[in-house]
Amino acid sequence: KKEPEKFREELRRHAREEFGRVVRERIQKWQAERRARFLEWLAKNAPDEADELAKLKERSPDLYGRKYELVSKKYGRIYNESRRNPELAEVLLEDLRLQKKRDQLLGKIHATKSRREKGALTKELEEVISDRYDLIVTRKQIAYEWLLKRLEELQNRIKESRAEIRRARDADVKAENIDKRKQDLLTEKKRFNWD
Repeated sequence: KKEPEKFREELRRHAREEFGRVVRERIQKWQAERRARFLEWLAKNAPDEADELAKLKERSPDLYGRKYELVSKKYGRIYNESRRNPELAEVLLEDLRLQKKRDQLLGKIHATKSRREKGALTKELEEVISDRYDLIVTRKQIAYEWLLKRLEELQNRIKESRAEIRRARDADVKAENIDKRKQDLLTEKKRFNWD
């Protein structure tokens, strides 16, 4: 009561601290939920990676954090697409598997000395490259179809907007809207959006 300004400042400081704490708690909760959903998805779609992460979590939390970030970067887009576009997510996941197989085959080809084994591995590499090519084309097809759908939506919005402008330019509609706006201003009711 003696120093109301000092009291208000102390109250503001306390409120800022409390607000900051609440915001941090909510962000941490959201991040934990998101991480749990991602790990659940990972266990279904890349069980080897999920198992490796689980083992690291028990042994070395620091290493777990770094590995989680790497796995998140590797699979993050696929996880996000699995929620928006499951078909695309499947294509991306298969593409990742084929890339891994390609890299393994290249390592074996470079390491082997046998011409026969190199020939067999090269033939297998050609099949992997062919499969990956087909996946890339499928991914482009999915993107093309999404663009067509988006274009159709935009064209519909353009038609609606054009029709709305034509109606608004009609002399009778103009007079009616002006009259409604005048009534709104006089009675302080809002009907037509003038902004």
